[in-house]
Amino acid sequence: MSVLSLVGLGLLAFAWAFLWAPWWIGFLVHRRVGKSIRAAGPSTHTGKAGTPTMGGWIMTGAIAAVSLLFLRQWEVAVPILVALLLFAVSGAIDDLAGLGSQEGLGLRVRYKFLWHNLIALGVAYAIFAWSGRHTLAVPWLGTFDLGWWYVPLGMLAIFSCTSGVNEIDGLDGLAAGVTGLAFAAYLVLAWRDGQAQLAAICAIVIGALLAFL
Repeated sequence: MSVLSLVGLGLLAFAWAFLWAPWWIGFLVHRRVGKSIRAAGPSTHTGKAGTPTMGGWIMTGAIAAVSLLFLRQWEVAVPILVALLLFAVSGAIDDLAGLGSQEGLGLRVRYKFLWHNLIALGVAYAIFAWSGRHTLAVPWLGTFDLGWWYVPLGMLAIFSCTSGVNEIDGLDGLAAGVTGLAFAAYLVLAWRDGQAQLAAICAIVIGALLAFL
């Protein structure tokens, strides 16, 4: 896949997210799906009360739609898209739970910890079983065959990354900005390694993130 193709996919995801975002935001406003502000948070955040929540579906919808339309290596794309949708649904449930809380709190941490680990485990196993991946390449040290250990290590990586994004999702644009830079690095690594579908997914995610910002 050429660099021009990657840019094209990124621009398409950007346009898709940018064009349908106003409808989605209007729908959330109409349904009064507004954010509750935590009582323990900074006083400057009180002005954000009522801001539409679940805006992450602007990105999720664009990424899923463009990926399904233009990607064909399903053993690579499907586990990633399933993970995206499962974590998005989990986040939506958390947001909806927070709507009824005076303190702006959603699901209890223990429940999120359990569900996020289960999702990460299922996705890691799907990658291992479906795509047959079981090796880990370490720069300057070589490639190691992990066998079944690929699954718990993959689960740890997925859970840690999603938890990291959740932790930095406090200031406007911080989570999307950091995630966009991370996916830019993943894009370069995937493209250099000849993994065109992974590079394409990274480009699509970056485009959707830029539209969200």
